[in-house]
Amino acid sequence: MAAFLLRRLGQSILSLVLISLLVFTMMFAIGDPVAVMLPRQASQQDRENLRRELGLDRPLIIQYGMFIGRISRGDFGRSYYDQRPVMDLIAERAPATFELATVSLMMALLIGIPLGIVAGARPRSLLGRAAMGGSMLGISLPTFWIGLVFMMYLAVDQRWMGGFARFFEWIPPNGRGQTRAIGSVRWSFLTLDGWAHLLLPATTLALHHIAM
Repeated sequence: MAAFLLRRLGQSILSLVLISLLVFTMMFAIGDPVAVMLPRQASQQDRENLRRELGLDRPLIIQYGMFIGRISRGDFGRSYYDQRPVMDLIAERAPATFELATVSLMMALLIGIPLGIVAGARPRSLLGRAAMGGSMLGISLPTFWIGLVFMMYLAVDQRWMGGFARFFEWIPPNGRGQTRAIGSVRWSFLTLDGWAHLLLPATTLALHHIAM
């Protein structure tokens, strides 16, 4: 048991190191952060001063060490785009992420488990065969592609539905919709417009889990 736990701990540490390297590399893959933060008319001296202030003039290994040191203290730095602390941005978006994950999980449980029981208990029935076929299809199709198809044909271009299009006109292709506050946190699930905005992305995420 101890060997198993140590092995798992080692794998977790290795995964965290690899993830940190990936994130650190992606910071430079998007381009020069200084070019993003300063306007085009900024002088070369301004660029050098900002580069020195951010520590971007130091060797990469030292920058990576500083990056790990800040993360270990819970400091994720400031957004290059918004010029705000990253943790503040995460806190603002956390309620929307929690709503989306919760709704998609409930859809997966309420639909996937009954279909799985039918497919297991009556595999030769029409519903059982349909559930197994849908499961294979759902596992095979990438979620991002399903999301794009849903956005295009359920929320943007509904001409193919003919007379049924009016039943889908209320589904928006993006955004969070109206929210209502509980304390200092705003939630979408407290309004009908928020639920309308939740339906499409939650269904997209739930389909893979339903298939599984």
